[in-house]
Amino acid sequence: MAKDRRHADSLRAIDGLLGSQLQRPALDGWALAKLAAAIATEYSGASRGTLLLDQGEGLEPVLALGPELRAAPCDASSFDASLVEQARSAGRPATEGRGLAAPILIQDAVRGVLYLEGKRPFPAAGVELGSSAAARIAQLLRSAELVSELSRRNRNLELLEALGKCLTAGQLTPHHLAQTVDAALGATASDEGVLGLLGAGGELDELLDRGPDRQSLEREAAEMATALATPADAAATEEMHPTSTMLARLTTQAELESGAEGEPEPVGFLMVRRRSDRPYDETDRTFFRALAHLVTGALERRDFYRRAAEDPVTGTGSRLALQLSLAQLQAGADRTGVPFSLIILDIDSFKEINDRFGHVEGDRVLRSLAQTLRHRLREQDFLARYGGDEFVALLPATDAAGAAELADELRRRVRDETRLPPGAELSVSMGVVSYPDHAAELDKLIDLGDRALYASKAAGRDRVTVAKVQP
Repeated sequence: MAKDRRHADSLRAIDGLLGSQLQRPALDGWALAKLAAAIATEYSGASRGTLLLDQGEGLEPVLALGPELRAAPCDASSFDASLVEQARSAGRPATEGRGLAAPILIQDAVRGVLYLEGKRPFPAAGVELGSSAAARIAQLLRSAELVSELSRRNRNLELLEALGKCLTAGQLTPHHLAQTVDAALGATASDEGVLGLLGAGGELDELLDRGPDRQSLEREAAEMATALATPADAAATEEMHPTSTMLARLTTQAELESGAEGEPEPVGFLMVRRRSDRPYDETDRTFFRALAHLVTGALERRDFYRRAAEDPVTGTGSRLALQLSLAQLQAGADRTGVPFSLIILDIDSFKEINDRFGHVEGDRVLRSLAQTLRHRLREQDFLARYGGDEFVALLPATDAAGAAELADELRRRVRDETRLPPGAELSVSMGVVSYPDHAAELDKLIDLGDRALYASKAAGRDRVTVAKVQP
């Protein structure tokens, strides 16, 4: 009866420990397991106890209690190695002489062994006590793992959400790319990482790397870029790497023409790796796949924005990009009170150039004119093709007088510097309008600029007209 009471008291003590600790937001599984092993050792009547846990490189002693149950060095002398191995291999308790080894089973895998040594051989009740205590220790460890994994998943979800907002907010900037690599390293406990984006010809265009051996990373990135550019090698690229590396090919459907067959071509890759041989778990892989998906979506949006924001003939901004830039300038002007201006220009008699020299030559003239304008405009100015042979220049922090002075200089430069077919002549008419002096609404501002432009044409062309302030 006394032994049964000691058995019950031991399990009750461990269960009390388990119940109180599971109410906490975080669990130190190993610390709890050590405490549970100490309780089991004391209540079992053992004179020596050792807790061995698998920490990635086989079973290692993490707690040793010597005579009188005082802390003792954790070494091979504190347990019977052959008995411990017997319990580990068989997955069930093993006894021999005065020793008892009970396996700690977590999801049918031996993750540790509780070794007890008494002054005499353990009876059946003692073996049951050791097995029950080992089961409680397994429960403590598994609970701590689940809490830790749930916490890690929640942190990763929060990180993905925050990063996703950055990557979906607009253009994919170098800062966002760097955040992506840092997030991949931090969330997966990796030592090295690299994000590479490929150019149109399959060459490595952009590269961000993190890790102590930068040259090695850059060399491997170049090798991956070469492999990804070869369709036969692209599918096998991930198999080149060990389990301590995760690699994702980044592909976008935007790379395919409408109706094209086959897989989309890779446009980049994301890779993280650990310098140890410790493999990644499913939580790591899930986060990594989600992050790669976010980057892929951001690349697709960037490619779409580039195509939508750029005029294919002249390389200037498109009409869509003009509308977005206007809205941004308006918000800035409303916040700071600093005005901005527009120059709207149209080529005089451009139809005659197309009719006389053809549309191919007409496109060359448009490109040359755009180049002439860009050479004189400031870096912060924005030039867009509004349609046909009409262009708009946005001038931040510029009033109507300053815009009119610049417009007249541009008018002269276009006439003198634009490359034309032999025998052709070129001039432009311009209208100038300023926000908010001429209009506080963008649609009305563009309309007034157009009216000023056509006033220049009506007055004989090749001149600049500033819009009139509306009463």
